[in-house]
Amino acid sequence: MLPTDVLTDLNIVRILVEKRQGAKMAGHIRAKGKCPVCGKPFIEIQKLGFICLEHQTVPKRFYVDLPWQGARIRVFSDTTGQVLDSYDRADKLSDRIGEELEDHTFDPSRYVTAEASKFYAENLLMRFEKDKIGGMPPVIRKTIGVWFGSRKSSSRNRM
Repeated sequence: MLPTDVLTDLNIVRILVEKRQGAKMAGHIRAKGKCPVCGKPFIEIQKLGFICLEHQTVPKRFYVDLPWQGARIRVFSDTTGQVLDSYDRADKLSDRIGEELEDHTFDPSRYVTAEASKFYAENLLMRFEKDKIGGMPPVIRKTIGVWFGSRKSSSRNRM
């Protein structure tokens, strides 16, 4: 007969899950943010998730934090641009990165959101300029061209 508190001891559960999984993770999965009720950091139960024990809240975003070539790499999305919105997704990404590290094929630039670059202001301005301005009257094109020129230069200066 098992004692009643065996399955409530987080260390025992963590050890059992780690032994069952047997996989070595690349880096650490971390929760982005803190408990919205008390503001304390979430507690991690490895291979199961993060939780605030007091309020039973879980984080909405995660990231994989790993050392690579002397630098700290924080990965917030997978190669397709999907944010890590569940512990399971972050765990799978961590396993995939671990495989890439073993195969010496890991490239952190693949994990930068490719979708985000489409929404940079300068790229949106260039796309609008190319697609829409060609069919406008010359006076309007000139005015918009002057306006776009000043916006492009100010967006470059901020970066």
